[in-house]
Amino acid sequence: MKTREYGVVIGRFQVPELHEAHKQIIATAKLSHKKYIVLVACTEVKGSDRDPLDYFTRAQMIKYQFPDAIIAPIYDNPSDKLWSQNLDALIIKEAGRKSVLLYSGHNGFEEYYSGRFAVKHIKEIDFYRGTELREISGKVVPSTKEGRCGVIYGITHQYPRAYPTVDIAVINKQYVLLGIKKNQVGLRFPGGFVDPIDKSLEVAAKRECYEECGGVETDQYEYICSGIVDDWRYRNRGEKIISSFFKCKYVYGNYNEACNRFRIYKASVLSH
Repeated sequence: MKTREYGVVIGRFQVPELHEAHKQIIATAKLSHKKYIVLVACTEVKGSDRDPLDYFTRAQMIKYQFPDAIIAPIYDNPSDKLWSQNLDALIIKEAGRKSVLLYSGHNGFEEYYSGRFAVKHIKEIDFYRGTELREISGKVVPSTKEGRCGVIYGITHQYPRAYPTVDIAVINKQYVLLGIKKNQVGLRFPGGFVDPIDKSLEVAAKRECYEECGGVETDQYEYICSGIVDDWRYRNRGEKIISSFFKCKYVYGNYNEACNRFRIYKASVLSH
């Protein structure tokens, strides 16, 4: 007997296809209510490893399996209270004041939800972890036209990216350490891309300097400026490199060894 008019399922659905647990929960809402809503959890971050699929791709996937479902996005919020209020407002906008029951599965939303509607936990027949499914999918080579189209779609629908880098002028009296990259023209400072594990740009600068120049000791890293780098690799692309420039003074250590440690670069010590 359909005791409430609307059933609501909430999930991220960040998988290549709906798994059995997804289908079980949505089917329960479909069979138990006159109408059912599937809310797709969305984040403002596009193209991350946790959220590789955009809303429209996931909505289409759900619509293929459940064509009569009402599908809408529900956006993440750092405040559980505000998220609950936004969720209630979204449901009321669609269902009005009619009776509603929310459905949650394994590791669902109920512990974060403080809204007005009742929540029913569904014990899934089969247990799936979306993270594991994404890891497996990420290792599958796209060997079909459709698969390659998916890769192209995913890349072209990301936000334009600016890649942060650091450059360092290591100054030793009247000299500054520069390098020549193998098979390329032009001089460069030690430096490179900022890693996600770097706690600051200064930390990234120290790491890059150590990796490329060895254990030369310097004084404090002083920030000078930042700007877009006219890197030939990104010249005709939407992505750009923005570098933060630092300087530091050589204190002690084998400066010639530092030159040799400039990795795949030919070290040059030029007048500053």
